[in-house]
Amino acid sequence: VEELMRLSDEDYIAPELPFEKGSVKIPTRSPDVAAPFANSGRFSDSYSHLDRSQWSFLNHGAFGLATDVGLSRARSWRMCLESQPLRYFDRYLLNHLAHSARSLVDFVATENKDKMRE
Repeated sequence: VEELMRLSDEDYIAPELPFEKGSVKIPTRSPDVAAPFANSGRFSDSYSHLDRSQWSFLNHGAFGLATDVGLSRARSWRMCLESQPLRYFDRYLLNHLAHSARSLVDFVATENKDKMRE
């Protein structure tokens, strides 16, 4: 993992997902829409698993309700693990953890990315 973290962006090759990405659409906010994303129809469509007829108040705390795309991706990772546990731990886990860490550094760092990857 440390070796993957230290590679430059030019030398690093992101790992492929061991499963299909699926057909769940990732919601986006159009720049021409004045209403906040949470008030749009696309926001509601992102939570199709939520039965709105059965609740009057929803409190998911600081983290919020998982989106359909998040649930779908988590289910894909669980199926990958359950289908071949050894392959998952031996071939996929560390590469994808390193990729997640690199992506997090890219997201939060404005400068000194190489220093944060040490």
